[in-house]
Amino acid sequence: MNIEDIRKLDKEALKIETGKDSQIQYYQKLGNLQNSIDELVEKGKLSEEEGKKVVDDVVKNAEVQRPNLESRFKKMIDSAFDKMNLPQN
Repeated sequence: MNIEDIRKLDKEALKIETGKDSQIQYYQKLGNLQNSIDELVEKGKLSEEEGKKVVDDVVKNAEVQRPNLESRFKKMIDSAFDKMNLPQN
């Protein structure tokens, strides 16, 4: 695997881990990452086991980050409602 392959995987993983997307976008980006990994496996630059580990690690990291991002998003929304004097549920 060369540096460009690593950068491509890192870029795809970062998009997933930030958690700023809708559920549909999340799965699309996960699919893009899987496609990139499949391509590297086909070229012999990555073993199937390594590819599976990359995807598993990205999904796990995204799941760990999600509650934190959801909390931050809720705080931003609550703050906006407070500033506009809108009732909150």
